[in-house]
Amino acid sequence: MSDDSPDRSEDQDTQAIRSLRRIAATLGLPEMDFHEGSAAQTDLDDACEMMRIWDSLRHRADRQQVLAFARAVAMERMSGPHG
Repeated sequence: MSDDSPDRSEDQDTQAIRSLRRIAATLGLPEMDFHEGSAAQTDLDDACEMMRIWDSLRHRADRQQVLAFARAVAMERMSGPHG
C-alpha cells in the first residue's frame, strides 16, 4: 500500500501511517491486515475504492442514498440464512 514516488514527503508518510492506525482501530482489525501481502488485501482494496467513490460524492443527498443502500445490503445479509 506504500507509495514510493520520489515526491512523497515524510510528513505525508507519517500522516498515512496515523490514518491507517485510526482506520484499523475503528474497524477493530490489526494494523498488519492493511499491509501488502496480507489476507485482507482484497478487502482493503475494496474499502479504498469505496472511499474514493465516497469522496467523489459532493452532495449530501447522494451520500445518504449510498448509505441507505449499504445499510439495506448489510441488513439483508444479517437477516439472511447465512447472517
